Amino acid sequence: MKQLNACALLFICILGISGCGGEASDAPTVAKVSGTVMVDGKPQGGLTVEFHPDSASGTTGPMSTGLTADDGSFILSTSTGRAGAVIGNHKVLVKCPWSLTGRASNAPAPVTADGFGSDASGKAPAAPPAPKSDCTVNIKFEDAGTTPLKAVVPAEGVSDLLLQATAE
Repeated sequence: MKQLNACALLFICILGISGCGGEASDAPTVAKVSGTVMVDGKPQGGLTVEFHPDSASGTTGPMSTGLTADDGSFILSTSTGRAGAVIGNHKVLVKCPWSLTGRASNAPAPVTADGFGSDASGKAPAAPPAPKSDCTVNIKFEDAGTTPLKAVVPAEGVSDLLLQATAE
């Protein structure tokens, strides 16, 4: 029994020394990134900035996000909690504050075939009004497939990145 305990203890010690999972060098290299978002030439707070590594150009790793302050400034951190963004090319998204109701729409409520979850007329109940927001960012900036914004993160990082979005 003592031999079994000694073997188990030795195994645990070896595992502890060698570590579990990947080495620190397995993580992609990141650099600090900060800047300002302007919408039609004016800073806007409350926006989410996302940097998505552009795999088509060979950049891989976790995406990075940041929130803009009232003056439009932001600081990025990776989805794994590291300060900055992966070195390389990125597609950049600028998003309005998220809400359960999404963006306001004047479209009529959809009609359901069986009336389930709807009133007696078969129409779905009207969605609650979208919360008031000063966000005017064009929706094309919120999707990686349509955003015209791109950025290159150099090894030394960047502290004065200017991202220009529009309302139209």
